[in-house]
Amino acid sequence: MKALLTDVLKMFIKNFFVSNKNNNKTFIVENGIEYTFQDIELLSKGIAVKISKKLNINSKALIFTNRGLSQVLAIFSCQFANVTFSIVDNNYNKEIFEHICKDFNPDIILADDTLKYISKCEILRLKNLSLKKNNILFKRLINSGKKFKSNKSNFTDIAHVIYTSGSTGFPKGIAVSHRMMYEAIISMSDYMQLNSRDKILTMLPFHFDYGYAQLLLALFFKCKFYLYSYSYPVDFINFINKNKISFIAGVPNQLEIIGNLKNYKSNSVKCIMTAGSSMSSKCYYNLKRVFHKSKILNAYGVTECFFSTYLPLKYEKMILKNCVGLPMKNVTIKIIKSNKECKIYEKGEIVHFGSHIAEGYYNNYQLTKKVYKKNPFGKKNSHLAKCVYTGDIGYKDKKGFIYLIGRKDDIFKFNGIRTNTNQLQILYQKVLKIKEPNVVVRKKDLKERVYYFIESIDSKEKSYVKSIKNKINKQIKSSHRPTKVIFVNKIPNTASGKIDKKQLLKLWT
Repeated sequence: MKALLTDVLKMFIKNFFVSNKNNNKTFIVENGIEYTFQDIELLSKGIAVKISKKLNINSKALIFTNRGLSQVLAIFSCQFANVTFSIVDNNYNKEIFEHICKDFNPDIILADDTLKYISKCEILRLKNLSLKKNNILFKRLINSGKKFKSNKSNFTDIAHVIYTSGSTGFPKGIAVSHRMMYEAIISMSDYMQLNSRDKILTMLPFHFDYGYAQLLLALFFKCKFYLYSYSYPVDFINFINKNKISFIAGVPNQLEIIGNLKNYKSNSVKCIMTAGSSMSSKCYYNLKRVFHKSKILNAYGVTECFFSTYLPLKYEKMILKNCVGLPMKNVTIKIIKSNKECKIYEKGEIVHFGSHIAEGYYNNYQLTKKVYKKNPFGKKNSHLAKCVYTGDIGYKDKKGFIYLIGRKDDIFKFNGIRTNTNQLQILYQKVLKIKEPNVVVRKKDLKERVYYFIESIDSKEKSYVKSIKNKINKQIKSSHRPTKVIFVNKIPNTASGKIDKKQLLKLWT
């Protein structure tokens, strides 16, 4: 078994970490400085030498850096050193940082100057990675990388642990194997339609599964990958136009901000990848206006199952019907209710089978047992033996397309009517036609409550608030009206761009 897993790792490195010493094609671009595939490989191996001197077999490294070159090199160095890694968003507060540290229990922390928290764990500072290309420290690391030798005995099949955004509670760790990561990226490559001439820019952080996927896809297709953090949406568009970016990725909440820009257009973007949540029709049409030559790729999946569906480009408008598409290669998806497969259009829980399934929740046997189950239909000794119950409710149509209705946890009785937050969100947006960011948040209590948060930036706030409440009272049935409409200065987001419902409720209460 160990030999087989080692072969998977070799295959992973062979395909994703370039071994051709003469490959001087640009891979990473940061602050206008270009780094070749050979630069990134040798710099990563240089750090891997330092890691290997400090760590033993099956060690773990926590990466706490800015989303930039140092983080990319830290990720790849862990792969070369055969070390399981996890990335922590350096904007997390002390409470969440300590929670992840305790849960992951790293042997070493790879950090830059953004790490301000005290840890008993050994820290390897990556200061020299922020220095200019071709200076003394840069060359020293390159030379060290040339001498790197892989330690085969130090192999572990868990490539990394992804911690969820924590938007509804404390982040949970998902154990991702090399095999899962490799096969998922291979499947994604079948329909991404990228090539070596493409330039990729993602708004997603690398500790978010889709953000990390963009980096691996750039490796797979040998594209240019741009590292850029923007201050304002206009900066983002200007950067895209200046560098002729052809592929961008983000969650709908991020993309909606970009799409709201007036009098701005981009001609170079040919593909936009959206993931993480459903996209509103307003967001879709605004994106098509700004990026008028682009196609939108809908990549539905859950962290527990690394990439699972794709929506063929010719059907991209089906995004507006909450369609998440067809199962990817090596993925089987069934709609299940009471351990029986649902008929066409019958609603049930979306269940994933196949090779893209993670190993389980890190250090959480009970939750793993609840979500990761044996195939209810008795399949044994195949890639269908294990499945993930996603908690998402949906159905299939006659052609096998999968439609998402909402979260199982979000379906509840509100004022005696069975509903979910997604349906209420769609209803409120349709009736109120609000331009500002808004979100429905359910609060579980002795009595179910629904709060509707609206980001209020209107200069005539009193009249604006009054008009919203009048529309709700006149156009929405009493059974579907929110318990309270709350106007906030800003709706907080997680690092991956999703709305932070936990923080929103905390601020309000």
